[in-house]
Amino acid sequence: MTKQLLNNNTWGNLRVAELGAARKARLADSEARNPTLTFGSPQQKVALFEAALLLLVFGSNNYETVKVEHASLFLINEELPDEWVRASNPVTIANVISTALKVGDAARFSGMRFKDLIRSFISLH
Repeated sequence: MTKQLLNNNTWGNLRVAELGAARKARLADSEARNPTLTFGSPQQKVALFEAALLLLVFGSNNYETVKVEHASLFLINEELPDEWVRASNPVTIANVISTALKVGDAARFSGMRFKDLIRSFISLH
């Protein structure tokens, strides 16, 4: 699934749309393989936070994109890209929640609301 995500890119970048499509495809694949799969609201929220953090921390905090080569190094090789530098603007809870909601819309996850994601984020700490 990771290689499929990395191959589904726009001009060498992954955006909200690609990560949303990947989450949707991952869910469909998991449901097909495991009819008793549990992927309720808690699991959806974690999946959306993961996608948002990938875009914001390893990509561009300002433009919600991540270079395919950076995502590949991190997701497949589990290493930080040599030229990676942290964003000049801090990644805030509001950034993460906003991006997570966009990924959820792109994945067509239903029922995700801003206040639900805030509560989830707080409960993770």
